[in-house]
Amino acid sequence: MTLAALAGAGLYLLSSHLQSPAPPVKVACNQWLGYEPLLLANDHGTLDTGLIRLATLPSTTEVIRALQHGAADAATLTLDEALTLAASGLPLTVVAVADVSAGADAVLLRSDLTDNTPLRGLRIGYEGTAVGAYVLSRFLSHHALELADVHLTVAQPDAHAEALETRTLDAVVTYEPFISRMNGLARPVFTSAALPGEIVDVLVVRTERATPEITAALRRAWVSGVSHLQSGDDAALAVSARRQGLSVPDLRQALTGIRFPLPADQAAYLNGVVPALGRQASDLWAVMTQARLTGHGTRFPTLAILPWAPADGTVAGGSPP
Repeated sequence: MTLAALAGAGLYLLSSHLQSPAPPVKVACNQWLGYEPLLLANDHGTLDTGLIRLATLPSTTEVIRALQHGAADAATLTLDEALTLAASGLPLTVVAVADVSAGADAVLLRSDLTDNTPLRGLRIGYEGTAVGAYVLSRFLSHHALELADVHLTVAQPDAHAEALETRTLDAVVTYEPFISRMNGLARPVFTSAALPGEIVDVLVVRTERATPEITAALRRAWVSGVSHLQSGDDAALAVSARRQGLSVPDLRQALTGIRFPLPADQAAYLNGVVPALGRQASDLWAVMTQARLTGHGTRFPTLAILPWAPADGTVAGGSPP
């Protein structure tokens, strides 16, 4: 071997040895109560910060923007938001079903307006995201109304209370913990309890970052966080209550509107030739298309679903809640 060849081989070995590890995966989430398990995992040290960095952003809009522009590698999203992003060409992999909303998304009507208030002509504020539009469309459909029958304003969730107080809005589309924070100021007139299984949140990772090491770490953290949240201990819940701006009793009440799948349920959602989540996504896309929440002629997108492995928790006996 020539001296030049030896030098080249040495440089190759040196560069391979010194190659920097991949940077931590940046996970973005908003203040939705259903994403609290990730924050609790971070609090309790069960989120591997050598592999994963968590960022809490003020709104879903900012979470989606961070994912679109590469400022985040992973995120917690509603299934319809994940489908919308996948349809835009962003390769995403679902690694867990985070939660199922069963009353924790709602349309709130100002408390001074009676149940006999005509819905046609209402000034309604919503975040302008896919899930907000979805809940709104289902609310309007329930009352045989069209979008043209109401006046819509895009407003971030933390601005809803002031808009209701100043009476610049009559109603808002929102979610926990904002529903509980506005108790007394507005009341629910339509909730996700009327949409069983339709509003599902998922933990997604950009497909190129969805390595076995990363996905296993995210799943371990999520299962741990759910365990802390469901412990029922006041001291454990107090941390989440402070973060959400709620009392512990209000937090307990808010959690009744959210279902967190257990590991066995995760397997039921994510495993199989045609996973249950895939069938649910297809049904949801049909509803979104009918409600004109998808682009004209947009086909059902590819959204990868990673099977739940035995190492991620118990897999026997589950069924989608």
